[in-house]
Amino acid sequence: MNYEQAIEYLNSFQNLEQKTSYDYRKVCNLERVTKLCDIIGRPQNDFKSILVSGTNGKGSVCAILHSALTKAGYRVGLYTSPHLFDLRERIKVNNRIINRGEFAGLIEEIKESIKYAKTEDAPLYENLTYFEILTAVCFLYFSKKRVDLAIIEVGLGGRFDATNVAYPLISVITSIGYDHTHLFGKSITKIAREKAGVIKESTFTISAPQKKEAMGVIKATACKRGSELFTVNEDIKYKCCKVNFHQTIFDYQDKYKSYKNIELSLIGEHQAQNGAVSMAVIEMLKRQFYFRLEEPSIREGFQKVNWPGRFDILAKNPCIIADSAHNKDSARMLKRTLVGLIGKERIDSLILGFSSDKDIKGIGSILCPCAENVIFTKSYSPRATSPISLSKLLSKKCSRSFIAQKPESALSTARRLTPKKGIILITGSLFLVSDVMKIL
Repeated sequence: MNYEQAIEYLNSFQNLEQKTSYDYRKVCNLERVTKLCDIIGRPQNDFKSILVSGTNGKGSVCAILHSALTKAGYRVGLYTSPHLFDLRERIKVNNRIINRGEFAGLIEEIKESIKYAKTEDAPLYENLTYFEILTAVCFLYFSKKRVDLAIIEVGLGGRFDATNVAYPLISVITSIGYDHTHLFGKSITKIAREKAGVIKESTFTISAPQKKEAMGVIKATACKRGSELFTVNEDIKYKCCKVNFHQTIFDYQDKYKSYKNIELSLIGEHQAQNGAVSMAVIEMLKRQFYFRLEEPSIREGFQKVNWPGRFDILAKNPCIIADSAHNKDSARMLKRTLVGLIGKERIDSLILGFSSDKDIKGIGSILCPCAENVIFTKSYSPRATSPISLSKLLSKKCSRSFIAQKPESALSTARRLTPKKGIILITGSLFLVSDVMKIL
């Protein structure tokens, strides 16, 4: 099997990432992926792991941890989703993506392993999803590479996500907010119940600051499962000292250790919080699991995090910024970061596109007033909302609005409307950010 054939086989499975709605309770469970992992030898048990759930910041935390632990000399796996350009970006060891031959070989191994396997009502391969197969590939790859530690980002929710068959040293829950409410429910309590599903028996849990309802669920779940819980702003303190167009600088302190002026290459006050969560994980790895992590390596790792598409400055003259804000909380963070950096409420041009399952009115009402010109467009994702629909919903929130059917024409319109010293912001969807980054 070559790489193209492997992709064709993977694409033959139901891909929930391409769907806007489905019966979450019916489709999502751990039975299929557990059986799959049992058949291929339970590779998730061959390495230590950190499992990261949450609504906002989980990818950033994963990227920070991967960078810092790699700089410290460990062999570190990283599994994230979705990807910007190439599917293989999701599976890395020490910043190197899985190569085509290895990927194809692992897909073929899985294909042969499940050929005759059955569930109660059908062959196993008829029920597995795209993400479940991909997660199994990740586990096999990390096992074969003999990673010292794997940083695993939950794909969706937590409780029934395929990644949750791993048994981590530490479960991490980043900031929980309103997203995927059509799947999890419309209350923070219901959403938190899904996210807190990654907390395991007799382990450790680290949580970002949370809304009261979310923290209540996390604390109750940790208590029930005998997981020792540490929370930022209670057990762990941090202070955002400075944010500029290149980095965020923050201080960190817990019961045992403090750091001053940690330089993080991700931009925004919210990234200082993600940095504090990451530092708490690092300190726990040192104290509880005897990882050797020296301060110079940690600092270098924070300085050199590479996480594209998150307040990512893509070009100058005009300044083009891409950010994957896709819910109200992340939109507020983005607006706050922009205002803090440029010192005024408005930028020149905003290119805006959304997946159809997002809170378009809520996010748009925050972001549209931030720009003199708003260009509504759509990504090439099948989940994308048409720019005409966006205009109908949001044009009254804009000073001036335009419609562009493709990202290429949206970018051309924004450049025409923006002076050389101005700012263009692309946001609303990681799929749109990906499309524009490919163009640039």
